[in-house]
Amino acid sequence: MVCAFTFPGDGTVRFRNRFVKTAGYVAEQKAGRMLFKGAFATGSTMPGLFNPLDFSVKNVANTHVVQWGSRLWALWEGGLPHELEPSTLDTVMRNGVAESTWDGAISGKGPFAAHFKVVTHSPDALDGPPRLVNFGAGRSGNDALITFYEFNSAGACIRKQGVTLPGDSFGFFHDMLVTPQYYMLFANPMRMDGAKLLTQYMFGRCSIAECLDFDSAVPLKIHVIARGGAKAGAEALRTFLAPTAFVFHHINAFEVNDKQQLVCDSIAWRAVDFSNNLKTLDAAYYGVTENNTVGTKPRANQRSELMRYTLDLSASPVQRAAGAGITAERVIQRPLEFPCVASSVVGTPYAHSYGCAAAIDHPVKWGPAQTIVKVTNGEEAAVWAPGPRCFTQEPVFVARPGATAEDDGWLLALVWNAERERTQLVILDAQRVAAGPVATITLRHAVPFGLHGSWTQAVHAAA
Repeated sequence: MVCAFTFPGDGTVRFRNRFVKTAGYVAEQKAGRMLFKGAFATGSTMPGLFNPLDFSVKNVANTHVVQWGSRLWALWEGGLPHELEPSTLDTVMRNGVAESTWDGAISGKGPFAAHFKVVTHSPDALDGPPRLVNFGAGRSGNDALITFYEFNSAGACIRKQGVTLPGDSFGFFHDMLVTPQYYMLFANPMRMDGAKLLTQYMFGRCSIAECLDFDSAVPLKIHVIARGGAKAGAEALRTFLAPTAFVFHHINAFEVNDKQQLVCDSIAWRAVDFSNNLKTLDAAYYGVTENNTVGTKPRANQRSELMRYTLDLSASPVQRAAGAGITAERVIQRPLEFPCVASSVVGTPYAHSYGCAAAIDHPVKWGPAQTIVKVTNGEEAAVWAPGPRCFTQEPVFVARPGATAEDDGWLLALVWNAERERTQLVILDAQRVAAGPVATITLRHAVPFGLHGSWTQAVHAAA
């Protein structure tokens, strides 16, 4: 479901929402029941057994949304994007098909990831017209097959680059980083639990995601890929071994020391367990790291941390294979997620980032996202909490027109107000986060918790 808040400039706010008419959605609505497997859905779609080696799942088009080149796209990392009509959010169908290859730019049947980056730099120029950078992560046997895409402001694909990451077919590539010279992907230490696949997934008792196990004995891999291909005498692919962790989302990356070092700021989870959900978690989960179990299974310590990884690009392959050439440092203590920065600093040195964070700042105890936090130069600079029964979602940074300071703009975030049983859109001044909202839009209903959003300056008049 895609939701749109429109500010037409007359002091009003308009809200519109639509379900993306994916093939799975249309078929299941017509049948009135589940027909296709989802990555996180539990249950068999047919009586009896089904092929446990069939990892295909339906395209749910539910992770991100972006307007680019006058067109609006709903994105999901496991398949092709869906195009939406910007003013109505209706799904654009071509020859009866909702999935799109973006005018043939996307290879084969994709996939096409949901975590794009908008930059104004390239390997050839540090300042140029905006371009959208994205990737797709497929697999062949044990290897991950990655394709990077770059689109100009008109929506045309101007660069496509492929790379194979050996042994990383289950790396769970959700997000990416990009600097003028490099792409970066983090391969998470995940493995397929074959026993669970055969004894539970095969009988519809767990989702395919629940068959992926976090392996705390394996390091987190950070792959650095030369953007635009390897230059003379350079390596096209460098791999660094970081302390074990699971990374969904990145904040930013930039080059330092005459491009000899890369700094990557990311949200690293100490562990991940896809079998955890709101029915299995209780208050103890947010404060106990030992003897904390769900039935007989130890609970994963899924506390998230803002980590800074500094990569020495001069380290040799032998040094990197031994875990050298990298440092990892926790930046702040408060757990946070869904980070963002100003679009003007993506891939370059920056000062400010924002995220939704826990209400408590404690070395052991933590909790769900109930605040918006601002981090400045590695320090927690400001925190805003909407209330004890309010839960925050991803902030989206919107620059003030004509802004010269990096943090001159607003943060837009959805808040679930459980006290009022309503969803609210709050607007914070990014330079005065702790002062609270400059505006709050309260809907008449609840919006289910979502994932990612983006801002466009274009105003679409709702019909």
